[in-house]
Amino acid sequence: MDKNYKKAILTFFISVLIFIGGVLLIDALNKSLSEDIDAFKMQYEEAERLRNNPATIIYPETSETTPAEEPID
Repeated sequence: MDKNYKKAILTFFISVLIFIGGVLLIDALNKSLSEDIDAFKMQYEEAERLRNNPATIIYPETSETTPAEEPID
């Protein structure tokens, strides 16, 4: 085989591998960004729900294992 032919075949396969890697990278980024967008949508919808219902009172979460803070004298 000609030396240039081998070089062309090698370049082609490397290009295909780089393309596949790029597609997989874009897919992974798209999935993580869509999860972030879904989280922002949920936060926005919750804020809208609370804004439309001002009678809702939000209490901080408490647990029995968390002792109450001692008053500062």
